[in-house]
Amino acid sequence: MSSLSRRNFLELSAAALAAACARPGLGEAAGVAIRTDGGVLTVTARAYVFVVHLDSTVTELRTVGGARIASFQLQPEVAVVDAAGKPVLMPGKPEPVVVEGDRVRFAWKGANGDATVRLNIRFAADAFWISPVTYSSSAQQDVEKVWLFGRKGALNATHYVVPGIAENGAISPIQEARNQQNQLVSLGHSGNHDRTQPQQQWALPSHYFLGMSARGTKGARRDMYVPEKRTPFFCCGFADLPAGDPYLDLHEGKASLLFEYHSSVWHQMRTPGEVELGCTLCVAFGEDILPAITSYYSHLVDAGIVERKVNSAQKNAVALAPQFCTWGTQVVRGTRTDHLSQAFLEEVYAELKQTGMQAKMFSIDDKWEAHYGNLAYDTERFPTFPQFLDRVRAEGHYVGIWTAFMRCESPASLGLTESHMLRGPDGKPLKPRGAKYYIMDTTQPEVAKVLTERAREFMRVCKPDLVKIDFGYELPFMHEGAPKDMKFAGERLFAQALDVVVPALRAENPDVVVMYYQLSPLFVKYFDLHAPDDLYTNVGDYDVEANRRFFFIAPLSQLGVPVYGSSGYNWDTAPSIWFDSVAQGTIGSLNDLKRDEVGEGPTPEYVAQYNGIAQTVRGTNFAEVIPYPVPRAEAATRGAHAHSWARVEKGKVVLIAHRPAVWGDGVDVNDAKWKRFTRVVTSTAPVIVSSRTGEDLAVSRHLAVVGMSDGSVTIARRQGSRARVTVHLLGGKTSERVVPVKDGKLTLAVETHGAGRVPVEWYEVHIV
Repeated sequence: MSSLSRRNFLELSAAALAAACARPGLGEAAGVAIRTDGGVLTVTARAYVFVVHLDSTVTELRTVGGARIASFQLQPEVAVVDAAGKPVLMPGKPEPVVVEGDRVRFAWKGANGDATVRLNIRFAADAFWISPVTYSSSAQQDVEKVWLFGRKGALNATHYVVPGIAENGAISPIQEARNQQNQLVSLGHSGNHDRTQPQQQWALPSHYFLGMSARGTKGARRDMYVPEKRTPFFCCGFADLPAGDPYLDLHEGKASLLFEYHSSVWHQMRTPGEVELGCTLCVAFGEDILPAITSYYSHLVDAGIVERKVNSAQKNAVALAPQFCTWGTQVVRGTRTDHLSQAFLEEVYAELKQTGMQAKMFSIDDKWEAHYGNLAYDTERFPTFPQFLDRVRAEGHYVGIWTAFMRCESPASLGLTESHMLRGPDGKPLKPRGAKYYIMDTTQPEVAKVLTERAREFMRVCKPDLVKIDFGYELPFMHEGAPKDMKFAGERLFAQALDVVVPALRAENPDVVVMYYQLSPLFVKYFDLHAPDDLYTNVGDYDVEANRRFFFIAPLSQLGVPVYGSSGYNWDTAPSIWFDSVAQGTIGSLNDLKRDEVGEGPTPEYVAQYNGIAQTVRGTNFAEVIPYPVPRAEAATRGAHAHSWARVEKGKVVLIAHRPAVWGDGVDVNDAKWKRFTRVVTSTAPVIVSSRTGEDLAVSRHLAVVGMSDGSVTIARRQGSRARVTVHLLGGKTSERVVPVKDGKLTLAVETHGAGRVPVEWYEVHIV
């Protein structure tokens, strides 16, 4: 992995756009027609029509059939502070456009006095690419903010989709314009430092948002939306990282894309001269939410900006290992941070083995270090930590360890000073709100050198198989703090830090799995496993919120990033979370092994379900994960959820997690995807059916079946006359039965308990 230099980041925006243009099929004018007529520029492409009224640069994005997807002001609006300290915000006047093949160059002169604002767009058949904004002035001005698509909500659509808009389900990621949600939503590291705004999902950089418009039938009420009348979705996503803080500004039913710089504090975006603002954007399209996100991801791959991950067999074995994490137990028993000890870990590890849970990964959370930043275990609280980890591994487990690499409690102990920490506007070293530690400034070579050495030593001493990175939410927003090298400010800071840490980890163990929470394709090269992460504000709804997060995570499987199904803090909702996560990765638990927050522990039934679902986990990191039936895209509550799941590998349906339709659950049994997958698996109880080979479920001669309640499952078969079924019970006992295949179908009774009321883990099916 090449390191990110100053020059790299200076060239990122141009390189992203140039790469997109240079690829075959992306830089061609085929499929795009550009014409100007009567003061209107019209771009007609295969997936969209782009119309600009040149006198005002008011722009409409339409379907090929003429329906309006969205309208917006194309002119970027730049807020500055002049040399006298006075805020200035004045739009410019449009210059004549320049058309060059499949590119159009836009300019506005007279902004904020004498400034010129420029923006270029390259149009392709199924997407278009917007360049960063260039702002030039002969006067001294500090850029504070830049709005794209118009200030204070000029982007006008009927619906917006913003993953991670809230930490819990109280605010839907599907926002209808009529709801008039007023919220400044971070599209980046989501530090949640602004207490006047709703708390967003913990540190989730998504780097995209979506929109579409729905309309009623002729003669109907204007506010009666009809599914057949809605447009496709656009997905507006980053193709590189901005040196500022990115937001979606939702205001009175409209939206703006906002980048904040606060150059009056830092002076990094100061004229006279020219500065580059924002980032390269890719706007892609899809018939629904997930197809639009997938299209955005795919365009970045096709342009060479993002690469799909290719893992070794060992890395996949670690990434897809069923997990147990100590965090929930630490929370319940009051052993967080400095209260964590080796004696406590020994106790929890013994409890885990006693439950019979077949967790392959034992993951240790915060805080095993003596001091944040040293990456060395506390010898007083953990006197024989390496030996304990060796024993865990010797007993057949992988070891996961939590880290917060950028935290630093004692700069002097690392040979650093406070000047090597991120600084606030007052120039003093910055501490996150209420914390006793600083945040290292990894843009400084001295810090990068120390952190690289400490990370490698950590790998040599502790030998973790998985490293859970945790700190993105503590990175300051631009008005709070910044690094010394301002080329890495804003959203670039996180990537720059990862470019120090992750290569150091992989230098010691190329197969180490790095886990984090992110939806951005721009971070795929750093992370091997996605965690939906902390569900702590969703008490009583852990499974509901996890399902929604898995919905948005699903497209990452096509980039080679599986998910870890973190369970929440209650045992009663954990099985639903495991059910929803297994189609796109693995399962996990951070539940307390004695009493959770409602006083329940790991009953034999919960343990059996964990062990059974663990047997259905697939062994590859690539898949197409398909939720079915497709939820109605406009639905704020039911939308962006999955009723059931299918996993497709190399065109073969290899896993289905199916919930039967129940009256009142809103399932559309006429949905095309519902019909497709219920032809393969149907049931009277929630079931998971997984191929234990690389073959399709209807062909594979070795299947794993888990029933979440009593009932039956019918599996389509294209070969075989009978099935030899082994029933695996909790504790290791088994029983056998033979079930015939009739008329191309195998119907199997599934029960949660076997002989003597012993819980059933799973059914192993051999087709003969």
